[in-house]
Amino acid sequence: MVNKKQPAAEKASKTSKPVSSVKKEKNQLNPKAQELFKDYYQKDGRIFLAQPRTYGEIPDLLGLQKKGFDDFINIYLNKLFANEEKIWDIAGDKLYITISDLKVSEPMESIEVCKKKELTYGGIITAQVKLVEVDKDEANPNKKPTEKVLFNKRANVGILPLMTPSASYIVNGVERVVNSQIVRSYGIFYGQKDFWYSFKLVPENGPWLEVSVEKNGNVVARINKSRKFSITSLLRTFGLETDESIRETFKNLVETEDDRDFIDITLKKDPTVDALSAAEHIYSKLRPGELIDPQSALDYIKGQFLLEERITIGSIARRKINAKLNLKKPLKGPEANVFDGEDLIAAIKYLLNLCNHKKGFYEDDADHLSNKRVRTMGEILYAHVQPVMRKFVKSVKGKLSVLKTDEGDHQHKITDLVNFKMIDNSIKSFFATSQLSQFLEQINPLAEIENKRKITALGPGGLKKETAKFEVRDVHPSHYGRICPIQTPEGQNIGLVIYQSLYSRINEEGFLETPALKIFREVEPKADALIGRIAHRDIFDLDAKGNPTTKVLVKEDTHIDEKAAKAIEKTYGKLQKPVKVKPYFTGEVEYISPEMDEKYVIADATTALDEYNNILNTRIAARKYGEMSTFHVNEITHMDVNLSQIFSPNTGLIPFVDHNDAVRASVASNQQRQALPLLKNDAPLVGTGIEGDIMKMAHATIKAEGDGEVIAVDGAHVKVKYKEGIKDYKLVVFEKSNSKAAINQVPCVDLGQKVQKGTILAEGPCSVNGEMALGKSLRVAFMPWKGYNYEDAIVVSQRLVKDDELTSVIISDYEIEVVETKLGPEETTNDIPGVAMSKLTNLDEDGIIRIGATVKGGDLLIGKITPKGEGELTPEEKLIQAIFGDKSKNVKDTSLYMPSGSEGKVIDVVILDSKKGDNLMAGVRKKIKVYVATTRKIEIGDKLAGKHGNKGIVAIVVPEENMPYSADGKPIDVVLNSLGVISR
Repeated sequence: MVNKKQPAAEKASKTSKPVSSVKKEKNQLNPKAQELFKDYYQKDGRIFLAQPRTYGEIPDLLGLQKKGFDDFINIYLNKLFANEEKIWDIAGDKLYITISDLKVSEPMESIEVCKKKELTYGGIITAQVKLVEVDKDEANPNKKPTEKVLFNKRANVGILPLMTPSASYIVNGVERVVNSQIVRSYGIFYGQKDFWYSFKLVPENGPWLEVSVEKNGNVVARINKSRKFSITSLLRTFGLETDESIRETFKNLVETEDDRDFIDITLKKDPTVDALSAAEHIYSKLRPGELIDPQSALDYIKGQFLLEERITIGSIARRKINAKLNLKKPLKGPEANVFDGEDLIAAIKYLLNLCNHKKGFYEDDADHLSNKRVRTMGEILYAHVQPVMRKFVKSVKGKLSVLKTDEGDHQHKITDLVNFKMIDNSIKSFFATSQLSQFLEQINPLAEIENKRKITALGPGGLKKETAKFEVRDVHPSHYGRICPIQTPEGQNIGLVIYQSLYSRINEEGFLETPALKIFREVEPKADALIGRIAHRDIFDLDAKGNPTTKVLVKEDTHIDEKAAKAIEKTYGKLQKPVKVKPYFTGEVEYISPEMDEKYVIADATTALDEYNNILNTRIAARKYGEMSTFHVNEITHMDVNLSQIFSPNTGLIPFVDHNDAVRASVASNQQRQALPLLKNDAPLVGTGIEGDIMKMAHATIKAEGDGEVIAVDGAHVKVKYKEGIKDYKLVVFEKSNSKAAINQVPCVDLGQKVQKGTILAEGPCSVNGEMALGKSLRVAFMPWKGYNYEDAIVVSQRLVKDDELTSVIISDYEIEVVETKLGPEETTNDIPGVAMSKLTNLDEDGIIRIGATVKGGDLLIGKITPKGEGELTPEEKLIQAIFGDKSKNVKDTSLYMPSGSEGKVIDVVILDSKKGDNLMAGVRKKIKVYVATTRKIEIGDKLAGKHGNKGIVAIVVPEENMPYSADGKPIDVVLNSLGVISR
């Protein structure tokens, strides 16, 4: 890998080879190698030194992003107005509005046009808006009011950026990604606080309740981090008004002399005596200085926990509360969404039993993934827009109250009445400025995938990197198979920015899951299912009543062959009695949530198996409760699907990562994301087997959708004729990525070539034969070389420069605006005063550089003149005026020049014109962008890195003849310091 950029268009097309020819070269082994590897498993030209044991498909690597967007469209979009089914006027009796049936249109422009014209790739959100006038009969109040619909039409709410097929968003022409966020789950959580314990209630919406036991045994509560008050005061507002009723409710908690009576201690310190005094006392803690009558205070306190308008426990929190406190309340509905007296009493009892160290009561692990959930784009955007909805409803209520319904033109009135602009602005601000909406990293396809799989603990409602503790950042046993233990940034964000493991996914509640193979110990009495299984005990023949006879059909620990299987089916099949066998698996996969880890015993993927997937050993290495140990085979419930499932795709690309130091493996993971696409990339000689799977989901290659024939191919298109019709695949040709790397797709098929489903039609950057190829395979020597490779310095051969082995291309864009000034409009022209004719040769008549021109520092890219005011002329201006006439007197040169030290070839020019409807700022007539591709060869100061954390800087480029050479006389390409091997 090289920290440079990517190559000139002509050179790239010349050096690109069709995949078919490349595969032929790669697959040819010499006779000696063929003999050596004849017994090894081979697939797609790869030799597997270990038989691959992978069960189940790798989930969509971009599934996290896609689920988030789908959730917003299908769930959260209509949920925005769900809480306000009818928005009434302030009086609440004359007018109301309903907003329903929100939909998103198809994108207004294509992805290519949006990038080119700096637009947002989005669809219009529309809603059905209905204004209704209610007429009540004052003479007859019991009569049902009549309703008159004044307006019922669809209205535009705003523009929603849509997800592209590669799971990104294009906002104002810039590709962005919305990172997922890991936060504390909703529910109830017990933990140690100071001397004793406490619990926190975290609802989906509404107040947080914290109850803790102080050092002196007094039980106190806080609502939304308010000043503390006695928990018995809160119990009085929930119906336990007297001291006797409270003591009766908690009397069974004190069973021995060692048990402390916390309730008695609390009652002695409680200044209240009944519900009204308790409510008044609690209200004074919540809102100090405010006066309120006791009954209103009681209604307010009870409403905080018992009214759905103020609190929503949510199905996630309700499930956790039920499981923790052994309650049996429904997960949905009014009863599930409130926190009533039964919940509060059960929660306090659990807390006091925990403080008295009763058996079966335990505190929660705050860092366990069962107590953390992932918020995806849909939920994050919904939370961002929700505060604006309150302002929106308040605005509509106010305008309804002053609306006159007898003026007739209700269509005109409704546009002023329902102002969706604030919602539209909120969506725009989220994608443009939110901490979780980030500039998409596009150095290479791997970096792009990992950027979309990133999960952060930072952001709105999350942690702060300045105050986050070590425990939050550390690797936890529950991360196994869900969060990569290796890949995380260095510096302040370490442990706070994490990455999904290769096989992990999130469930409907937002918890991370990992797959495991189900282990079976019984088999149906069918011959096909029985063949290959191992008898757990002697299998006896059965009589007519189903009782075993003395005849043994299969002996213990013996494989069931075809003859025995038929005999068993004949006997056991009639009774439909399952046959007990040694543990085995069929390939059936179950996704396991973090909570289920505590219940299962999961074996390692290296467990010894026979050809029928029977487990051979009696003692198996497995994990339970997050701890690795040895278990009897009969205790095993599941088995890992793959050795790579604990790592992210990035770390999974490192061969023999288990032999690496963990810190160096983390460095290597981060280095791979910095690898620039080269002019000539190589697929790794030693891979891990997942290179093709990752590239398949990177959207960098184009594959055939079925069997067909290539009927046209050039540098910009590939046309394939299928049975269903002709499909034209448009290739990306030297497009600038966010990281200035060149994105270029090269056709890999020939005219008339027959293709099958999955055949690679075109390959993008860092792709060889459909595999992830991030760098070059070079000949390396570990030895000192005249001190030039001291420490992390690297010596490279001149051959790498001459043969463009580590050559890359970057694409830079230079832009200029043509605006209206007070003295008149600016103009682009090739007639620029004071500029030599030699500098104008590459400009067209409009003063714009031609595509294909080679430019260097100081060259003119766009000629532009700006009017200037009259004034006293300097001697230089007088000379120019004498030579060029009056024109130079009235204008000045404001042209765009190539920056000093830069050079390259112009590959594209984009002109945005306000007269043609392009979206430009006020006063801007035109905006012109010039794209220049620059070839970068390897040179001193460039950074090189391997896959094992060995990175360094090029210290010297040595002529090929001066490089060390091997016994056959072939020179070495790179010389590394031998001390760099240690701990790498």
